[in-house]
Amino acid sequence: MNIAFDLDNTLISSNFPPEECEWLRRMFLKERLRRGTKRLFRHLKSRGHQIWIYTTSCRSEKYISRLFHAYGLNLDGIVNLDRHNLKTPPCSKYLPAFGIDLLIDDSPGVEQEGRTHVFPVIIVSPDNPDWAEKLLDEIDHLTLQYARIGEKEDSAQTVLPLLIENYLTDHENSPLYPWVLDKVSGTVRNQLPYCKVNPDFLIFARRTDMDDCAAINRTGKVIVYHYQIGNHSSMEILREFSTVQDFLAYVEAESKDYKQ
Repeated sequence: MNIAFDLDNTLISSNFPPEECEWLRRMFLKERLRRGTKRLFRHLKSRGHQIWIYTTSCRSEKYISRLFHAYGLNLDGIVNLDRHNLKTPPCSKYLPAFGIDLLIDDSPGVEQEGRTHVFPVIIVSPDNPDWAEKLLDEIDHLTLQYARIGEKEDSAQTVLPLLIENYLTDHENSPLYPWVLDKVSGTVRNQLPYCKVNPDFLIFARRTDMDDCAAINRTGKVIVYHYQIGNHSSMEILREFSTVQDFLAYVEAESKDYKQ
């Protein structure tokens, strides 16, 4: 995953215990990183994640890069206020514009923006001394929630985006009920009319009051289809969406109609 970290009150604050740094380099640093940052970043890198900084402060990319380099940390990407504004995003931070999968931040307001604009945010408390260990556990947990199928050599791998589980649960308290998360998922590759020209699809959601399901492929395309119980070879594709966001907007509208 591409994981982005906020700076102010997430990784940098005068109230945080500072990360260890060579005294000579420390003399030239205006700011200090939060204790635990080095260990956390190295663990994430060892798991194959890419580390980004996403800040709407006026710090330059060069300054941010130098700051982390002083601690022996190399960043994979930086989004500051200038770069953020070039994209004219709809909110204070917008991950899809930069290909970022997950944001670590301290602001509940940013977390709410993630819900509104469909991107995942983990909130880090500035008061937790064990923040790095707790955060690593949460990221590991989210990583395990990626559903993978297609272990055969001729089968494409499909990944279920994390943002889906921010909006769907597998029981009646799902925010988008009657659509719920289908955790017992499988491939519908051999059931789709155009299976020969499309990659595998992963069934990830179903509508509880109808025989309707939703499936996604590795490109993010979503199909909603109807099937006959006991006759899975009979399927009718009802809708197709190019992105998960489009599908969730459709499901949200259906949920509102259902609850009225």
